[in-house]
Amino acid sequence: MAKLKQLFSRIQPVYRRSQTATKIVVILAIVLSIGALVTLRLITSDLQAQNKALQSQALDLAAANEELQQDIDNLGSVQSVMDIAEDELGLVQPGTVIYQPESD
Repeated sequence: MAKLKQLFSRIQPVYRRSQTATKIVVILAIVLSIGALVTLRLITSDLQAQNKALQSQALDLAAANEELQQDIDNLGSVQSVMDIAEDELGLVQPGTVIYQPESD
């Protein structure tokens, strides 16, 4: 019986040390998990902000693309050629009278 008590007294401190080590490992795992979750939340927030900015930019580009497509569609018409000639080149229809105010 004395040998059993002696053996048991040797095992008990080892068992307590392993319990302490297990607790430290569990606490460390929890702390690291919380850190990972916080980091992922920050990354997610940043990516959501970038996504909103890119969606806004995509809408702006789609509107500009629509405008350009309308310009392309109108380029072949006679009226658009006349408008370009008048606005950009200063040309007018024959027989058109242009009035310019007198300068003081």
